[in-house]
Amino acid sequence: MCSKKFFGLLLAGMVLTVPISAFAQNEDYSFLRAVRDRDTNKITSSIDQQQSLINTKDYSSGDTALHIVTRAHDIQWLAYFIYKKAKIDLKNKAGETPLMLAAEIGWTDGAQLLLEGGADPNITDNSGQTPLIMAVQNHNLPMVRVLIDNHADPKITDHIAGRSARDYAEQDNRSNAILKVLDEAKPTQKKIMMGPRPR
Repeated sequence: MCSKKFFGLLLAGMVLTVPISAFAQNEDYSFLRAVRDRDTNKITSSIDQQQSLINTKDYSSGDTALHIVTRAHDIQWLAYFIYKKAKIDLKNKAGETPLMLAAEIGWTDGAQLLLEGGADPNITDNSGQTPLIMAVQNHNLPMVRVLIDNHADPKITDHIAGRSARDYAEQDNRSNAILKVLDEAKPTQKKIMMGPRPR
């Protein structure tokens, strides 16, 4: 009798939890699809009803709304999501933040906006690369200047070759102007963290 009762409760729990989980996944998918489609009504109503959706991650890539609009060079939606307090340093499955994507694709205006919104210029991806390393490797002097002006550290080394942004600039004859900017950069100071560290 007890085993039958337990099985009945377990089955009832499964019936209740599966639809809830499926509903949550559908909401996440619908929101990110709306972001990709720039469906203004769907995006704004979804965030108004459930603020946490703004930080939803794509199941395959790990991209958030900020990643999506950064890839698309969409400054208006980027500003909107930052204004709505999207978590600005969330990483996708490659360990990339929206700022890293901006540095990778050479979108200086987007990088500036993300930095003004509080993006960490010294965060690293799964390979240990920083946005500054990416900018140096792309020979993007304007991006390098934006990052340096916002306290990017040229001495952080990656996991791939153990080289820093300055190391990469020094070994490339085409990067003399970049090397000069890096050498003139003021030493970065580590921020003192108060309270629990963000995850």
